[in-house]
Amino acid sequence: MLKAQHVEELKAQTGAIEGFFVTEGNRVHLDFNTPVNLLPSYGGYQGPGDWLEGVTYGEFVECLTIAENLHQMDEQEVAEGYAHIARRLYHIPDGEKVPDLLAFHAPTLLASVWKAILAGPVEINGKKIDLRIIFRSSGGGKKPDDKTGWTGITFEVATAGLFGNVAEVERTDMWAVLIYLYKCKFEYLNEKRNTPNK
Repeated sequence: MLKAQHVEELKAQTGAIEGFFVTEGNRVHLDFNTPVNLLPSYGGYQGPGDWLEGVTYGEFVECLTIAENLHQMDEQEVAEGYAHIARRLYHIPDGEKVPDLLAFHAPTLLASVWKAILAGPVEINGKKIDLRIIFRSSGGGKKPDDKTGWTGITFEVATAGLFGNVAEVERTDMWAVLIYLYKCKFEYLNEKRNTPNK
């Protein structure tokens, strides 16, 4: 669409901007995939910190559950899902309209953090921790999947009592619960490795 001289001028500058774009087939679009919250506050609403710092486990699970089901929703339900995620992460009261920018940004931030957690080790307190082990099968197939998902995980954490009952677990910082789940799974795998016939 641009004149040749402008195309050449832009091509000469692509090195400065290429890290901000993603090419998928013939489509080029901006890359918004970052766990850094580039919009910590907007329109008087305060959102989470980088890597969803400050988000409770309950908020995290609620938003992630919505995000995981977006693929089976129609266009209107997807828009409502995005708004719901923004409402939770930015603590927007139920009676107020969710700003369009936050309805785009909040689910994008959530997806970016989740993708980073599932992509590899995450640095926590200067140490690389591979949280992916929480979500991997332990092998052996002795214990069937009860299909309770995040709700079942919440019940298990509450049963352990470290953070309190279910309501208290849901109010706990998401990173504290994820690190606890990692620790439990790590110890289980280590015990399994060191104990034959288990």
